[in-house]
This record gives sequence, structure tokens and C-alpha cells, in this order.
Amino acid sequence: DPREAFFVIGASILILSAASVYQFLTLRNTISVLKIHEEELQSARDAAQEARLASLEGTRSGATTSLGPRVAALEPQLASLETRVTTLEQQKSPR
Repeated sequence: DPREAFFVIGASILILSAASVYQFLTLRNTISVLKIHEEELQSARDAAQEARLASLEGTRSGATTSLGPRVAALEPQLASLETRVTTLEQQKSPR
């Protein structure tokens, strides 16, 4: 019966169309969810980068401030070296 064939073909087209629309909507939804996740990840990445930069800057400023005490600790050694050098020079120089 040709009417039955038309009915089957029509129903198939209808089902396939509905399935396509459903898949399209699902895909669109998935894409928007993925975009949201990507934005969240990006902000987390940015925060981590900021923290890393801040820690690096802290390390750098720490290095410059800790130079002062180190120099102060070396100064007496330098002074004693200078006195030893002058003593040696005085001993070497003909009187």
C-alpha cells in the first residue's frame, strides 16, 4: 500500500528531524557549558600567574633587602684584611 509507505517515510523524516534538533540543542548546551568552564579555568590560571609573579617579586625584593646585613657582616672582615695588608706593606718597605 503506497499510503503506508508514505506514512513510514514521513514518520522516519519526522523522527530524524526531531533527533537532529535534539542533538543540535544538546551540542549548543554542551558548548556553552564548555565555554563557562574555560572561563573559570582561565580565571584560575590568571590567579595562579598573579600569585607566581607576586612570589617572584617578593623573592627579588627579599634578595635586595638581605644584601644590607650581608654587607654589614663582611665589613669587619674587610677592615681586618686592610690592616693586615698595611702591616705587610710596612714590613716590606725599607726603613
